[in-house]
Amino acid sequence: PPLPGAEVNAICEQAGKWQQGESDGTDSSDWPEPVNILHELSAPAFTVEDLPAVLAQYPAAYAQATGFDPSLPLSGAISVAAAALSDGFQIVGDSSSEWFTQARLWILAIARPGTGKTPAHKAMLAPLWAIDGALREAHAQALAAKTKDDPVPPKPRVIVTDTTIEALSDALIANPRGVLIADDEFESW
Repeated sequence: PPLPGAEVNAICEQAGKWQQGESDGTDSSDWPEPVNILHELSAPAFTVEDLPAVLAQYPAAYAQATGFDPSLPLSGAISVAAAALSDGFQIVGDSSSEWFTQARLWILAIARPGTGKTPAHKAMLAPLWAIDGALREAHAQALAAKTKDDPVPPKPRVIVTDTTIEALSDALIANPRGVLIADDEFESW
């Protein structure tokens, strides 16, 4: 229902005082600037300073050589480094409890076409693919050398792509230290 005129005037007067910081003793300048929630959103840039120097050298050099946004190779490098950690390393979530978790890192690069997501992704994964290839070669040699009665050694994996949940389960069972799931397209996962 409509408010009486006196009550509307009292509300307006109170609002005017509040805007000037007189209502409750606070200064309106303490309030943050309003944010336009309808503008295009973007995450803050991922910079070389966000990574340890030894880890940032290669992706920074790659970004400079290619002209791609440094966030792409930097985030790829940090994901490869995280995947290199064994799941045996655990993070203490709360020192007063017995809650532990393995380091898990999920990275999703979102950018317009032609920004270099795929080349940066491949370049940062190359060292991990080399390790994976060496492990597969050693596995093939072990299979060739085994006798008929020897048990089949589990297939080593460091990285998997375009996998199903079932195939991923098999890879994780055979590789308890963990694997990196690298999908070039998010819809693949």
